Amino acid sequence: MVVFHVKRGDRSEFLFEASVSTSNDTLVRSLCRVQNLRLRLAALSDALEGLGRYGMAKPPQEQGLDAYQEGVADKQRGEFYEADPLGHRTGEGVSPQLKDVLARVSVDAKTMLDSKTQVARRVCIEESELLEKLQNIRGAVAMAFPMGLPVHDPVKLMLDAERVEDAL
Repeated sequence: MVVFHVKRGDRSEFLFEASVSTSNDTLVRSLCRVQNLRLRLAALSDALEGLGRYGMAKPPQEQGLDAYQEGVADKQRGEFYEADPLGHRTGEGVSPQLKDVLARVSVDAKTMLDSKTQVARRVCIEESELLEKLQNIRGAVAMAFPMGLPVHDPVKLMLDAERVEDAL
């Protein structure tokens, strides 16, 4: 087995283990899949806080218009309402228990993606572990929003994209 230390400039990204008999083509494809999954998980874990706190995304044509629309102040709000300062989300967040679940899943993914710690501890990253973290995020989002997220929500787009390039 050979351990590959993947870097970006002087900064360590991750360690990857492969057998000596692995072809260069297979190795490069595996490294690209792992890096793309890392980028996807990083974006998802960053987006989960806003999702739990401010709820699902508004349609693009309604984002940022709350202050200018009539009747918005009179609108009936939910128990966990917190206005989104950017105006991108509805403000109808989830319960504190579900916020905690989303936060824990996010921190768990960020811990795995912490390149300095993982490289210092000499922990090799595997694609299956990253896919497991992605499934954990998908499950937490399904728990928090059992009716599903709208098609324009960035979290849904990142979770449902076939290719990582489409997700980011």
